[in-house]
Amino acid sequence: METIHTSHHHHATLGTQPPNAQIPPHLHEPVTMTAFRILTAGITVFIILAAFKIVRLPTKKWAYIVGGAVLNVVFHHYFLNMGLFRTTGTNASLILGTGPVLTAICTALILRNYPTKIQWIGAAIGFIGIGSVVLAGGESLAGLQIGDAFVFISILAQVLSFLVISKAARTLDPRLLTAYMLIVGGLILSVISLIQEPGELIKFTTVPSSFWVIFATSAILGTAVGHMLYNYSIGQMAPLKPQSS
Repeated sequence: METIHTSHHHHATLGTQPPNAQIPPHLHEPVTMTAFRILTAGITVFIILAAFKIVRLPTKKWAYIVGGAVLNVVFHHYFLNMGLFRTTGTNASLILGTGPVLTAICTALILRNYPTKIQWIGAAIGFIGIGSVVLAGGESLAGLQIGDAFVFISILAQVLSFLVISKAARTLDPRLLTAYMLIVGGLILSVISLIQEPGELIKFTTVPSSFWVIFATSAILGTAVGHMLYNYSIGQMAPLKPQSS
C-alpha cells in the first residue's frame, strides 16, 4: 500500500486469523472470533508497551482513537469478514488490491496531496486491470455479489483510517494509539457479535487445546505485533511516499 506497504501485505501478516481447517465446524461465525482476537491483541499491545513504560492516558486524542477504531478495526474487520463469507477468493483478492489506488485518490481529495501524473496513470491502469480480470472471469458488474461490496467497504475504511492514524501520529505514539484502537474497536465488535451471533461466545469453551495455540499465535503475532508495527510505520512517513517492501 502506498502509505506503508500494500493492502495484501496487511492481510497476509496483520489481522491473521486461524486457518479455517483448524477451526471446529461450530466456530465459523466471523464476528465473534474477530472481536475476541482483536481484544486479545489489544491487551497484548498494552502489556508490551507497559514493559517499555510508554503507556499513558491520552487527554485530547480520543477523537482520533475512536475514529481510528471505528474505521481501522470495526468497519474494516467487520465488512472484510462478512464479505469473505459471501464472495469468491478471486474477487476478494482483486478488491483488496485496490487499496493503493484508493489511498492515492483519498489522499488527493482529503489532504490535497495530489499524486504525480505517473501515479494517476498507474491508478487508472490498476482499475482497468482489476476490471479486466473480473470481466474475463465471466463476471459483470450486475453479477457482483454483496460480499464484493462488503470487501470494498472494508478496504475503503482501512484507507481512510490511514489518514486518521497519520494525522494522530504527529502528537500521539502510534503504538499507543494502536493499543487503544484495538481495545475500543474490539469492544464495539463484541457488542455487535452479541447481537448478530448470540450464543456463539460460549462455544469457545468446547474447543480443543490445539485451537488455542493457533488462536494465540494469530492474536499475538499477527494482530497485536503486526498492527503495532504497521501503524507505527504509518506515522513515520507521509501518504503516497513509495517504499520498498
